Amino acid sequence: MLTFTNLESNKSRNMAVTKKQYYQEMRAYYKKKNALKKKRAKKKKKELDEYKKRGKELRRKRKEENDEFKSKYQKYLKSKEWSDIRNDLFHVRGRACERCGSDKNLQIHHITYRNVFKEEPEDLEILCASCHMKEHGK
Repeated sequence: MLTFTNLESNKSRNMAVTKKQYYQEMRAYYKKKNALKKKRAKKKKKELDEYKKRGKELRRKRKEENDEFKSKYQKYLKSKEWSDIRNDLFHVRGRACERCGSDKNLQIHHITYRNVFKEEPEDLEILCASCHMKEHGK
């Protein structure tokens, strides 16, 4: 690329460089530079679009899995198996909230969902509706 300082040194070497040639080269240089910027921006936009698309697909898949789990979990809570576990827990621990002692609106809370569908008694807690809501931050 030619510069004004190069113009002077080129003149001194008997090279015929005109301002017109200099500006033509400068335009070509900036045109190429802008083309590279656009190319990089287009590449970044494409990467961002792919990232968003992957994220959207992952969220959709996670939602489907979550909906499937919720459906299966709701069926489980209505099953005879869950009813037996619930009644056994009330029989062993009594019919009172383990936090406040209330005997109204009792529910079974899963301390952890790691063992859902194959719970151990230590994975469960008897709570009244109020304490259960507080536990879930509602």
